[in-house]
Order: sequence, then structure tokens, then C-alpha cells
Amino acid sequence: MFIIRLLSLGFLSLLLCGCATSSSSKNNAQLAEIDTELAVLDLHQNQAEQAKVHLLDAVALAPNDAMVLAGEGFYDLNIHETARAALFYHEAIAVAPHNPEIQNDYGAFLFQTQQFSLALPYFLKAAYSSDNLYAGEAFENAALSELKLGNSSLAKYYFSEATLLQASQS
Repeated sequence: MFIIRLLSLGFLSLLLCGCATSSSSKNNAQLAEIDTELAVLDLHQNQAEQAKVHLLDAVALAPNDAMVLAGEGFYDLNIHETARAALFYHEAIAVAPHNPEIQNDYGAFLFQTQQFSLALPYFLKAAYSSDNLYAGEAFENAALSELKLGNSSLAKYYFSEATLLQASQS
């Protein structure tokens, strides 16, 4: 009876450790994504050194998190390391292939590197994703890509979709 109780306590402690580990890794991912968001804000304010500190913290917490990988790609794009940026974006897409935010961000990377025809499918995938809160932005990006590609009729259509979505969110 004592052995059974001891085994039960051991099993219970393993379950609790598993829950703590699971909870801890979830908390780490959340903290890492916050650090990544702070890094992006820093980059928008031309504070690359501070952004790097936040990204290093994010990577330490969750090195394989898709948002962290995309954040690293955005950082590298901003410091003109486009080859490294592409690698991070590819990793982010591989980790979270259906994340509309990452799809849109990768499309934006491709757009900024003048790869308009490659960017378009990523913008459209993000725009048509049912769980994208920023679908209007993705449609607008698709419209800009179509303009660069000389497709004014499709650009007009995507701009109208963006306008409708953005108006409905107001």
C-alpha cells in the first residue's frame, strides 16, 4: 500500500512538473513575443541597439517561436542584412505556416526587396485568412504589389476590399 501511495505521489509530482514546465514554456513564449514587439517598436524609433537587446532576450526565452524568428528577420532587414533576414523569415514560415501576421510580414519583406510577384501570394494568404485581424492591411499590401506589377484593375479590387474591411472594423 505504501509503495502504491509512493508511486502515486511520484506520478503526481511528475504531472505537476509537466504542468509547470508546460506553463513555464508558454509564459516564456509570451514574454519572448513581448520582447519581440518591443524590438520592433525600437526599430521604428531607429534604436537598433535597444532592439537587439530585446531580441536577444526573446531568443533566450523562446528561440524557436515563429514571432521571434520573424522579429529577427525584421531586425536584419532594418540593418541591411537581407540574406539573414530571408533565412529568419523562412524559418518563421516553416514553424507557423498558417499565421497570417507572419505571412504578411514575409510578404512585406519580399516587397521591400523588390520581389513584388513573390510577395503577392503571401499578402493574399494573409488577407484571406479567417483569423487575421489585419486583413485590410494585407489587402492593401496586395494592392500595392499589383500596382508595382502593372495590374491596376486587381489593385483597385484589393484596395476596395481593404477599405471595406477597415471601415467595418471602425
